[in-house]
Amino acid sequence: MQEVLGEADVLITDYSSCYIDYLLCDRPILFYCHDLDRYRSERGFYFEYESVTPGPRTASVEELIRHLDAALSGKDEYVASRAQLRERFFKDPDAGSCERVYAAVQAAVEARR
Repeated sequence: MQEVLGEADVLITDYSSCYIDYLLCDRPILFYCHDLDRYRSERGFYFEYESVTPGPRTASVEELIRHLDAALSGKDEYVASRAQLRERFFKDPDAGSCERVYAAVQAAVEARR
């Protein structure tokens, strides 16, 4: 799934954490949560659901389609809330992660010598 996330114009998800990775794309996210109360009582969440879902939370297919049409038309009211959440979950949301990991591994190897 990670390979296709970057290709999507909009992400529609339920309770999957894949949207956290998609935050790096800074594109609209729609949450289809038709069974939210049941899911909350049976499985629970690591975080307060409403505070970590930067997009419309929809309970019906009709509502989901309406929000999808809006997102695909360029209407995006969640830019700021996505940016806040991205800052919360990603220390350095840039393209330099590989270099930082490599440098950390190199430093660890050097420290063991």
